[in-house]
Amino acid sequence: MEPASVSKPAPGPEPASASKPAPGQEKPAAEAEATAPEENLQLLDKLNEVAIDRIDTSEIAKVPVKVSPPPERVPKRRPVRRPTSQESRPDARRPSASPAPRRYPTLIRQLSSGRKVDIRRYLTEGKLTVFHFYLGSDPRSREYIEPLRQHARHTPNVQLFELDIGEFGSPVARQYHVGRVPTFICYEGRRLVARDPRRIVALMQERREAAQRR
Repeated sequence: MEPASVSKPAPGPEPASASKPAPGQEKPAAEAEATAPEENLQLLDKLNEVAIDRIDTSEIAKVPVKVSPPPERVPKRRPVRRPTSQESRPDARRPSASPAPRRYPTLIRQLSSGRKVDIRRYLTEGKLTVFHFYLGSDPRSREYIEPLRQHARHTPNVQLFELDIGEFGSPVARQYHVGRVPTFICYEGRRLVARDPRRIVALMQERREAAQRR
């Protein structure tokens, strides 16, 4: 018995072949690629010419032109110097004023008007005692009264006694040999220490400085 023969499919229609250019019209591939950009550029030029021809220039002139103002110049600011912690305190910005001199309860007393007086009874241990002899009728003699009082008020442990001699040759003037005015006698405790007014002021200054150091 012979084997059955395998039926072969009938040959179908051949696929349509791509259209090929006619002989003699074929262009090399490199030349075709080179001419394509040139054709595109020519087409763009034509479109631009048509678009420009259709623009109405009269409408352009009516459009307001906005001119932006030049930018405003901002002045440069100097850097602000911040005060240090020490300078920020109110007492550090200005020089501190010298404190007012301290006042002390000073004894100032007038003793005599030409009469005799024992000045030794007014001496006190630990204190500077100043006796000021002046002539009340002489203005130059009274000029020393107020400055000496100010020194005495601002010096600790000082007492000041003022004696008006009345006139030269009075009992108190003869008692303490007052031949000119003003005349000063200064005791420290019960010891005579000075008759010169400049030396008396220096002794008061020494006492003020010693009180400040305490």
